[in-house]
Amino acid sequence: MSHVPCVEPLTDFWPVNMPTQRFSLLACLLPLLGACAATPVTSTSVNGVGHDDAFPSGPALVSRAHERPLSPQIEARVAMIHDLLLGELSGFAGRGREAATLYLDVARRADDPAIAERATQVALFTKDWDLALAACERWMALAPDNVNALATLAVLRIQSGDDEGALAALDGWLAKMPADKQAAAYAQLGQYMSQNSSRARAMAFTSRLVERHPQRVDAWTLRARLAIHYKSAQEFRDSMDAVLERQPKRRDLYQLQAAGLMGLGETEDAMRAMHVALKRFPDDQSLRLTYARMLVDARRLPEASEEFERLLRSRPNDDELRLAAGLVALELGELDRAQNRLKPLLKDPSRADFIRTQLGRIEEKRGRFDQARAYYQAVEDPAQRIDAGIRSAALYRQQKQAAQAREALHQLIPLAQDDGDLQRLLLVEVDWLRDDGHFEEAFFLLGRGVARWPENDDLLFSRAMMAEKLDRIDLLEADLRLLIERNPDNPEVLNALGYTLVDRTDRYQEGLDLIQRALAQDPDNAAYLDSLGWALYRLGRLEDAVEPLKEAYRRMPDGEIAAHLGEVLWQLGRREEALELWRKAEQEQPGHPVLKKTLERLLP
Repeated sequence: MSHVPCVEPLTDFWPVNMPTQRFSLLACLLPLLGACAATPVTSTSVNGVGHDDAFPSGPALVSRAHERPLSPQIEARVAMIHDLLLGELSGFAGRGREAATLYLDVARRADDPAIAERATQVALFTKDWDLALAACERWMALAPDNVNALATLAVLRIQSGDDEGALAALDGWLAKMPADKQAAAYAQLGQYMSQNSSRARAMAFTSRLVERHPQRVDAWTLRARLAIHYKSAQEFRDSMDAVLERQPKRRDLYQLQAAGLMGLGETEDAMRAMHVALKRFPDDQSLRLTYARMLVDARRLPEASEEFERLLRSRPNDDELRLAAGLVALELGELDRAQNRLKPLLKDPSRADFIRTQLGRIEEKRGRFDQARAYYQAVEDPAQRIDAGIRSAALYRQQKQAAQAREALHQLIPLAQDDGDLQRLLLVEVDWLRDDGHFEEAFFLLGRGVARWPENDDLLFSRAMMAEKLDRIDLLEADLRLLIERNPDNPEVLNALGYTLVDRTDRYQEGLDLIQRALAQDPDNAAYLDSLGWALYRLGRLEDAVEPLKEAYRRMPDGEIAAHLGEVLWQLGRREEALELWRKAEQEQPGHPVLKKTLERLLP
């Protein structure tokens, strides 16, 4: 998992995002202004009644001002007000460090914690950690019992590497938190650390934390959640062992253990952990529901179906369970069971259109196209109507009625809610034209789409891929170069252009460079590894080509990758190995076009 699960934003305790909200500068100025107003002002009077001379204007006022200079205290306050205003204006102008520096300078001269808090917020917003720490320490000096100040000081000391200072601040913070909110506070600290700390920094600090408080389950849980985020399997296991040793009766912690192992890719261990939990708490419905969902995530659908049915037997009126059981049954092809589970849910208006779509899928799988179309056409929600309409139109293609399918698709155009719907309809028609071999018509249609929506990258990319079908490599390269200009790090586009140059031209090194840029963004992508292996082969580096192609095939056993790997093995003289690979690929994907052409070329 990419995020620490079940963690709320830190804003309740640490106001990092406050500078983005409207700030009342008056709140900071009032104490200073009040101090100025407290200085007595003398005036002249006649018989106790104010005289006009007591309110001079023009030259007299200037003269009188020179006669009575401001006191040093008032001058100091005026200077602070000036700096506060200047700091605020600097912030509005985007000069964050300048604004933070001005606020910190005023905070050091004033005894108002609101100014120190503002200085901290501005420095945090600009990510100037040193200034933020200095401002926060001033804030703490002025408001030692402020919970927000303690929380902010803790995370800033973590950021600076001051573990001992961070632990002291954290202890002070938690001591002021109600007991029932401490777990949430730890979780919010984890959110902050996952977003702002390196793996080494986060795990080093949490190691110190659990050493300092070995019996605090929340501290161990924080470490476990961060281990999930940083993909640290062993540290997660160790932390959860410590958690469950200290709290063996907390069911939510078993759920965390199983979910964490799933997130780390340890599916079998996650299932074993859940089995242990279910043995300990056999009647816990929440645990069993978590287990059923884990089985779905692991694509162990028959077992998931059994669990959902077991839950339904104890909770027969639970519509959420009925929905989950019906969808799993549909995926398993158990159409009667799926229909029995889903059809009663039509009574719920909030999900009726979704259920109509699922019932349409059931009838479609049965080959009862008229009944399926009736369900799809009954969908009323505009947000779902286009999807249902596309499904309805596609039924004609299953009946070998391509013209009727396109006509049905065109009838959906008036129902489009926005440009996104129109673009989707266009791309569906393009896919159908491509599948039917009408490449020129598809290219023309994409050209119309690009002309209408020139900034739509999906349309431009699709047109480039269609140009390849027409052997117009010049047009393909022009479109892909434009996409790379817009987004130089898009790995899909980099790979598409790189592979085309390798496969369809003699610009092998240029293509390899583009493919390597794609892999830098997504090093485990099977398609990009295949492109890398093919580029190395075309450059004559046959031995180097084998490993990336093998890894690509391991990750995605596709006919095209099998064709490439087999060809490299064939040219290396490892022909039995190549033939065995090709035979297996032909069995799994009979008629694959690239594999077929490769075999025709090498095995005439």
